[in-house]
Amino acid sequence: MQIQQTDKTLLISIENRLGNVEKTLEDIMENGEMMESRLKEKMEDIKDEIEKNTLQVKKMRSKLANTLRPRTVVMIMVIFIFLWIAFVHFFTVF
Repeated sequence: MQIQQTDKTLLISIENRLGNVEKTLEDIMENGEMMESRLKEKMEDIKDEIEKNTLQVKKMRSKLANTLRPRTVVMIMVIFIFLWIAFVHFFTVF
């Protein structure tokens, strides 16, 4: 009789624990879906930021490509000096 009572008590406590585990799993699954939607939103935000940064980098590259490089500036200066010397020499000779 005592053994049956102990077994019933153990079975009831096991059943209660399993019920608690089941409730916990249901909560986790519900929260998991909410967290998944949050993660998707965050990923969308990150994707948008990456696209914005990519566009900014492309704009900066195009600006840098359109600017004069130091080598080009030096060549223009050398040509200008050569033309100035030729112009001064032409008027001093004639």
